[in-house]
Amino acid sequence: MAEAAGLAVGVLALIGAFKDAIDFFNNFKASRELGRDYELLVTRLDIERTILLQWAEHVNLLRPDRDPRLNNPDTMKAIDGLIAKLNQIMPTGGSTRSLTDEDIAALRSLRELHNVLEVSTGRSKIMSETTAKYIERMCQDRILEALWFRTIDDRKESISPAHRNTLHWALDPGKTQFQWNNLARWLQHDSGIYWVSGKAGSGKSTLMKYLFTHPETHSLLSQWAEGRTFSLIHFFFWNIGTQEQKSQKGLSRSLLYQILSKHPSLISAVLPNMWKQLRHNERDVDLPSIAETRAAFRVIASSSSNIGKFCFFIDGLDEFVGNHLDGIAFLQDLALNKHIKIIASSRPIPDCVASFDGLPTLQLHDLNRPDIKSYVDDVIGGHKYMQRLKRESLKEALQIIDDIVAMSSGVFLWVILACRSLISGFSDFDRISELRRRVDELPPELEEMFQHMLIRVSSRHLKQGARILRICYMAHQARRSDKVGEMSALGLALLDGDIITETKIQKLTKKQAHQNYEDLDGRLRSRCGGLLELEIKNRSVGHIQYKSYDALTHGKIVFMHRTVFEFLSDAKTWELKCLQPPAGFEVSVDLSLIGLYSAMFGFKSKNMQASNYFRDGIWWGVQSDRNHPHGPSNIFWAIQPFIDTPWLQRNVDMFRRLAEINEHRLSSGASHATLTLAVEAGAANYAKNHPDFSSLVQPKLHQCGCPPLIYHAVALPVTNGTLDTRGSGKDRVGCLSESMASLLLASGSDPNHSIAASSFSIQGCNKSYNPSQSGKWLISKNCKTSSADFNPWVAWLGSPTKGRRLEPEDRIEQGNIAMLFLNAGAIVPGPFRYWIQNDFSSSSDPSVQAKGKELLDLWNECEKRQKDTATDTRGGNVNQALSGLGQLQSTDDGVGLPASPSERKRSAEIDTAGGAKRICPVERCNPRVS
Repeated sequence: MAEAAGLAVGVLALIGAFKDAIDFFNNFKASRELGRDYELLVTRLDIERTILLQWAEHVNLLRPDRDPRLNNPDTMKAIDGLIAKLNQIMPTGGSTRSLTDEDIAALRSLRELHNVLEVSTGRSKIMSETTAKYIERMCQDRILEALWFRTIDDRKESISPAHRNTLHWALDPGKTQFQWNNLARWLQHDSGIYWVSGKAGSGKSTLMKYLFTHPETHSLLSQWAEGRTFSLIHFFFWNIGTQEQKSQKGLSRSLLYQILSKHPSLISAVLPNMWKQLRHNERDVDLPSIAETRAAFRVIASSSSNIGKFCFFIDGLDEFVGNHLDGIAFLQDLALNKHIKIIASSRPIPDCVASFDGLPTLQLHDLNRPDIKSYVDDVIGGHKYMQRLKRESLKEALQIIDDIVAMSSGVFLWVILACRSLISGFSDFDRISELRRRVDELPPELEEMFQHMLIRVSSRHLKQGARILRICYMAHQARRSDKVGEMSALGLALLDGDIITETKIQKLTKKQAHQNYEDLDGRLRSRCGGLLELEIKNRSVGHIQYKSYDALTHGKIVFMHRTVFEFLSDAKTWELKCLQPPAGFEVSVDLSLIGLYSAMFGFKSKNMQASNYFRDGIWWGVQSDRNHPHGPSNIFWAIQPFIDTPWLQRNVDMFRRLAEINEHRLSSGASHATLTLAVEAGAANYAKNHPDFSSLVQPKLHQCGCPPLIYHAVALPVTNGTLDTRGSGKDRVGCLSESMASLLLASGSDPNHSIAASSFSIQGCNKSYNPSQSGKWLISKNCKTSSADFNPWVAWLGSPTKGRRLEPEDRIEQGNIAMLFLNAGAIVPGPFRYWIQNDFSSSSDPSVQAKGKELLDLWNECEKRQKDTATDTRGGNVNQALSGLGQLQSTDDGVGLPASPSERKRSAEIDTAGGAKRICPVERCNPRVS
């Protein structure tokens, strides 16, 4: 009886634990506005249910052979009452399933996991420990994802492996006439920095990749590690790559990613600010600052006795963008730790020569002559045509080989180009005397060699080659500035082929795409003198290797060497006769079409990069529209047939929206789809030349169903965040530009014109396009706002460029746009002054401060004007639309209007209590949601 009584007490205690949660739930279940309180309550009920069901399983409560002590009447009564209560508040379908370890692992939100941890602490030790483990793992993964970038391994992977029978001397040195520090011995015993120096094109990157991947390197380092664990970490700078590939930030991120991937338990100590931010913030975590990065490596260095030794391979220090001494100092600080050693390579630039003086070093161009001889013997001497010539003129043939080796001066790249020239001669069946002349004509310097290769291109191919080189150079130039992504080689192949139509792309098979690549590869060789190459490689994203990835259809065009890009970067190079493009050529037009074709095939083949290709095509289209306003051939003029294509309408949301707008016509019969796309992208010249522009710019909901064009410019309801802003200043697209604002406001747009929310949805508010209701844009009920009306001025104030810090030129453009609105009669909200003070007057940039003063003067003038015309009938509507604007917080990331100090204090108190940021109704209606 005592045992039964004890059991009953246990059950009653469990019921008591449920009772509080049940009471809370019954009081609040009708309202989901509680936010975190509601989430915690539901989580608490799940956990309590788990505890109950675990107990029920333990005592076989629901089985016929249950514990006989459960037959006690008091116990059964308590259990029946509990189950009745559970049935009232919980779905019966899941009532017998407990919250398991798998359930916790399936949670993808840190907020949900924190809820489980908070509620389970003190109630279920196993559950709280499991949840804490998953929180830690998720935070680790999120930070590693933030550190990783898509091009993190691109440069290393793009370096061709060493030619056979070359570079063996580096790890197995023999006798040589040149003095150099034994690299194998340094790997085996020493620490600090070893400097690999060499001329441009001498093969430094090839040597660094050879060392990094060679098993003998690992064997030598294992002796240095003396039985402890050791790691090889790499970074290959790439001056003509993305910002991350050539900066100290990219170097730091890559090194941290590699180290912390191997030792994730260190993340919380190495990057405490990122860890703290992520633990309290569900959104993306900020990358570490330079100061945080330095502190991170100090923590890693102090932990090296526990995590083992490190050997860093840093290639191309001379390709570092910024002060070279900063990058060198960073490495020198790392190398102070006895558990870290660094092999660094660079050209012999003055900063490196001075900084690495007295350190172990090798001059590659002095040591690679045997490798060059081996390469020429293999490629030229081993060629079947040269073998035939040897039988006829052995001495002359061998002299040609020796002369190429002697003329190289240790520059392997020069040798490769020289060998290509000779192989061309083999194809032309040159006699030995003609081959001799080829060698004698070879210029000794690389830049002259590049010119030589281009001059030898057939005259009928010169203009085609000049066009391709310009396209690839400009694409790479924009890519370096992070304005666009990687250009698709398939897009170039399609552009370079026959006339492309949407039908041809729709019917293009993978086999045909591969054939296009093969054709392009040959055309690059015949038309660009070998300066451009088609690169094919496998792709992995983070920890994922995609099995369905088709390497060939993801190929890209690369310069055969960085020095080719440097050669083309000289403006005088483009004056060469062999680099004059065909008449009427405009590079941004071609690049916009490459983006369009790449995207269309990408959407068809479900390529993850398709949206990026389209965004880049639009970016280039806008550049073309600005630079060549009267050229009707860019993406905006070419996209209409694709909008009409059913398979795109079915599979791509944006094209579905464009297709619906495509049905809107006025008397001109012209489609409004391309017009709205151009307005949202910022192609002002295309927009103003559209036959219906003057009608659709007027402030009214038009007969065809379209809203005024200024709503498209501000709210982006069609592209809906697809055109994520790139670049800065005039290079940015996907947000309202100064030129578009000026055009629309000067053409009749009213900044204060309000339109009913039921007629038009501001971008991001779960909008739907309903052609059955006269084509009106509908706004869903869950878009919370204090006003049923919106106007473009308020919408622009509430939807700045989010998630990015604005450069001074961007801030100035925002100021100019605000002035355009004000001069067009926009009614000024009270908090506007705080925005000016926070985002302009307090800036450290003098030009931004000056723009702030202009804005403030204009604001004062407008405020006076507004008071004088307080009886204006439009004022009531605007004041209503502006209600709540004072709640908008100011940040460095956009153009939000800050609240007054008292409002900020009150908002902060609410934020602390409620756990959520308060934003103005307009901003709620403008998240960028696809």
